[in-house]
Amino acid sequence: MISIKELTYEVASRTILDKVNFTVGDGERVAIIGPNGAGKSTLLKIIMERLDPTEGQIVRSKSSGSVGFMPQHLADLGQLPHQSVLDFMLSGRNLDTLTQIINQKLAEMEQTGLSRDEYTRLVREYSEAFDQFMEQGGYEAEGELLEILLRMNLDGLDLDQDIQTLSGGQKTKVAFARVLFSRPQVMILDEPTNHLDEETINWAVEYLKKFSGTLIMVSHIPSVLDELVTRIVYLDGSGKAAIFRGNFTEFQKKKLNLDAAQKKLRRKQEEEAERLSEFIEKWRGKRPKLVKDREKKLERLREIMVEAPKVQRQISVTFPVSVQPVKKVLDVSNVHKTFGNNEVLHGVDIDFYRGERVAIMGPNGAGKSTLLKIIAGRLEPDSGKVILGDRVDIGYYAQEHESLDTTRTVLEEMMSVKSLNQSKARAILAHFLFQGNRVETLVGSLSLGERSRLVLAKLVASGHNMLLLDEPTNHLDVFAREQVKMALKKYEGTVLIVSHDSEFLEGIGVEKVLLLPEHKFGLMGRI
Repeated sequence: MISIKELTYEVASRTILDKVNFTVGDGERVAIIGPNGAGKSTLLKIIMERLDPTEGQIVRSKSSGSVGFMPQHLADLGQLPHQSVLDFMLSGRNLDTLTQIINQKLAEMEQTGLSRDEYTRLVREYSEAFDQFMEQGGYEAEGELLEILLRMNLDGLDLDQDIQTLSGGQKTKVAFARVLFSRPQVMILDEPTNHLDEETINWAVEYLKKFSGTLIMVSHIPSVLDELVTRIVYLDGSGKAAIFRGNFTEFQKKKLNLDAAQKKLRRKQEEEAERLSEFIEKWRGKRPKLVKDREKKLERLREIMVEAPKVQRQISVTFPVSVQPVKKVLDVSNVHKTFGNNEVLHGVDIDFYRGERVAIMGPNGAGKSTLLKIIAGRLEPDSGKVILGDRVDIGYYAQEHESLDTTRTVLEEMMSVKSLNQSKARAILAHFLFQGNRVETLVGSLSLGERSRLVLAKLVASGHNMLLLDEPTNHLDVFAREQVKMALKKYEGTVLIVSHDSEFLEGIGVEKVLLLPEHKFGLMGRI
């Protein structure tokens, strides 16, 4: 059992979590949901003791057992900057360390001149390590690991490859696979389905449905939450938390009913307060006893008056086009790109035309993000050319928000957009829910969802006529995704987008697909 007691977390004079209380019993399945920046990832990090709360505590019973944690960034796991994929995976069960100990003890036992006591000690230490090795799956573990990688479409991955060289999607998959391989009694997952295609998401959901331990997860995908969780912890963005029994669909119905009842009660209390106030004003000085009685009633009413339901503010997005380009906006001619011994792009040859909406699809590591970076001018091809048409103005949404300067404030980063003054910057930021003192927040302290909103705000401010979008819906909450989808549907420019979300692609009007690594190009649903 994991108990969260009076948990408060403050940063830069802002209260992220305010006296949050709930308990997760052994074997329960709980989702933490809420708008971007509400504190979901922060709460998970506090539970994992990677952040210290300002007040309150986390109490974990011995029965809760081992914990597997999947953060949004691998860096949050505290791993060494350079480690092979295999060692990273094996470390989920400590098998990498146990293997090293076993090999070390065997080598020491083969040395000559050992005393009986030294040899006995080595045998004991070897036996202890070997027993632990076998308890964790031993020689069968590698087969289990490979099966998980296969199911997550990572079977072609070089296990000796440095994990830092993986694509963003591959890193997410490997982190998720490691948690599954580690066989914990508690899984804590922060947006585990980011970068996963529908087939892999479906497999992962089925795997987690069979998981008998405790599950705590953050996700913005309603269908995933409906399948996996039985309780919702809703963070409303003000620091408060509300608990709801049931899955996401049941939560939505209950919250709608609760908000309606709360709104109705608040209205009745306000009407009663107004009636009492009018009575007090009318009879003040004439009926002192009655006035004093009504004043006490009004004071008590104000003490118990319920808060009006918090209306979740939504971002407001419109992607303007400042200048229309020529008809042929982009010519990608015989582009090649290799990293080490891995040829990612091999002779990509394709033209794009004004107003087209093209999805770049394929498995993780197929070169989707690499191609967008080359088109955006952030990466040079080994050979081949990218030729932009006349008056083409590209806006680029990087998958991992590399374009943001984390040392700047939100306002400073927004004002880095050419010819944008402070007044205009603040106005645009307000449409993306950065208001008041929030614009003085350092970019580095923003949640990933908030960083996504900031990148989108910069794109809106620039009026690009061609957008390169690399997984733009990752980290966005349900409401923000819908707003971005509607904005892109109305956008008059050209869109090249990497996304695994087929519903989103359909919603923005994608008609053509470039499939990598096969380099097939054609109509959506026909290749």
